[in-house]
Order: sequence, then C-alpha cells, then structure tokens
Amino acid sequence: MDKKKGKTIDLDLKLGPSNPDQDPPNYQNPPNQVINGTRVCRTCGVTNTCLWRKGPAGPQTLCNACGLKFMRAQRRAS
Repeated sequence: MDKKKGKTIDLDLKLGPSNPDQDPPNYQNPPNQVINGTRVCRTCGVTNTCLWRKGPAGPQTLCNACGLKFMRAQRRAS
C-alpha cells in the first residue's frame, strides 16, 4: 500500500490468475479493448489512466501501473 495525501491506495495488481487452476486472462480480443467507447486495461479493468502501455496483447492494452509491472516481470524473466 501507498499513502499519499491521507488516502490509501492499494497497488496489489496481478498479471495473471492467482490460482493456477483458473483460466489465464483472455488476450484473444483486439489489442485496444474498447467497451462502450472507453478503453479498458486488460489486467485490472481500469478505464482511466495517465498513460496506456504495451502488454502481452499489444500496444496500449495495459494501464500505466499494470504496464510497469508487466515490464518488470519481463526483465526479471530474461
């Protein structure tokens, strides 16, 4: 958790299923997932972010927080 200006922000984001028996996220949809005219993060479902980042499904598919977490995971894996 991160505290900023008296507000608590939960940053516990996951890039995949927490339970291995669950199905992985569906990345078969078009890269820029738009629902009712609003872009949606493929991982957490947020619709408002300062920057859309590249994810496993292509450019601008993850919000800023999920995109950073995805990039860090990619660096650690290689």
